[in-house]
Amino acid sequence: MPAALWNPATFARLETEILPAYLPTCRWFGGKGRTIRELRVAHAAPLGGLTDARVLVIEVTFTEGAPESYVLPLSIVDSATVRLLGDATPLAILARREDGRVFCDAIQLPAARAELLRLIARPVHGDGHVHLTGTARGDLDEALLERACADSRVTGADQSNTSVIYADRWFLKLFRKYERGPNPDLELTRFLSATQGFSQVPAYLGALHLTEPAGDAVIALLSDFTPHQGDAWSFTLDAVAHYFDRALAPRAEESTLEELIGPDYLNRAGQLARRTAEMHLALAAGEAHPDFAAEPFSAGDQRAIYEAMRESASRVLGQLRDQAASLSPDLRSAAAEIAGSQSRIDAILARLLSHPIHAAKLRVHGDYHLGQVLNTGTDFVILDFEGEPRRPLAERRLKRSPLVDVAGMLRSFDYAGAVALGLRSPSDAERLARWARGWVETVSAHFRKTYLTLTVGAAFLPADPADVDLLLQVFILDKAIYEIGYELSYRPAFLPVPLGAVGRLLAGKAERPGIV
Repeated sequence: MPAALWNPATFARLETEILPAYLPTCRWFGGKGRTIRELRVAHAAPLGGLTDARVLVIEVTFTEGAPESYVLPLSIVDSATVRLLGDATPLAILARREDGRVFCDAIQLPAARAELLRLIARPVHGDGHVHLTGTARGDLDEALLERACADSRVTGADQSNTSVIYADRWFLKLFRKYERGPNPDLELTRFLSATQGFSQVPAYLGALHLTEPAGDAVIALLSDFTPHQGDAWSFTLDAVAHYFDRALAPRAEESTLEELIGPDYLNRAGQLARRTAEMHLALAAGEAHPDFAAEPFSAGDQRAIYEAMRESASRVLGQLRDQAASLSPDLRSAAAEIAGSQSRIDAILARLLSHPIHAAKLRVHGDYHLGQVLNTGTDFVILDFEGEPRRPLAERRLKRSPLVDVAGMLRSFDYAGAVALGLRSPSDAERLARWARGWVETVSAHFRKTYLTLTVGAAFLPADPADVDLLLQVFILDKAIYEIGYELSYRPAFLPVPLGAVGRLLAGKAERPGIV
């Protein structure tokens, strides 16, 4: 296909007609709660030797808030390919051209996936105004490379990036949000696996960079593929479902919560706490690496965290007020109450300023939850170190208290209890509501106790347990508020979960910090 087909008229149609309609249908597009003011194709990099494909960087400005940029590999395909794509992945089809060909998301095409892998495995210095350049950790086996190029598939997981598995050996993550600068997922995966030898993360293999006049951005990360039985989220939902069945059985009241939950899940929750502790201890052992060396947690840090959390809360509460009219009637009352709670939130966050907290800060996972952990059947493997996608890149690379990750996992247990409850019939859900809270509180307490036992004496934890409680409380509140903004933008159906958590925290109903 002649390169001339990628001409100004093509890009003009993409910008004014096709992409404004297509992007809001994509799971990875984070602007669903905002109105698009303007959209433009900022860059279009050739995808290796494929003349029918480009890797687009799409810059989106909104009527309010900061602009965002997204990565979209785009191909122009013939009718035969369209028929195959239409049956398998209808959302991959963007629009039809006048010549009968169709614009489609190139990541759905085997040839494009193979080209992405080859660019990483056989790094060459890119040329041109805008170009793709790969970086690989050592030489990748040539025979395996060819098998991988011929055998790839896009995973069907609901996520803010897109993942490709090659020959059940290699795993590629395509970052949909475009951000210039060092990539936290690459940095931490490489540091933990290659430098620290931490075996509970996928081994780093390489990355793909897009270079343009304003800088360089990592748009894809290649690692080993981890055979697994699903993520810890699915494993946990299944465990909660069995727990609910036992709670509904006759004479359930005669059993303790621990007995109803069962030793199998509690043991695995303890194992997850152990892997979490080991991850943080490995990240704390980076004295020789400036980007990873632990640093003192100062009074200035306490003030900065307070100010950042307060500003984040103000922004999210404003977003909640702005979108309240679009919420279902049963949510509007809770949303209105939370939206008007800035002063009560400030009072909790201000406890950070009450006295100096002595601990160390270090690089952390940053977006730690059950969906970021793979269940191998006998163990857990931790992945996805890019941090919370709605936070700026520079903020996600900051050194923080590892209790941020602990708070994230505790919030995930709360999500698991709420989502599992929502899967039951209305009559069962009413009977099970208190049992769901009991599950969340018991599992959270077990995880928290195991983690703190394994990290006792670590420099990154305050020596005073009261300070541990304080940090967990504010980190959990901050995380739940962040989740409100995330759900408004990505998954409005999940909004009741963080709204309920913030409501309980403000009402003082958490039995102790770390159990929401």
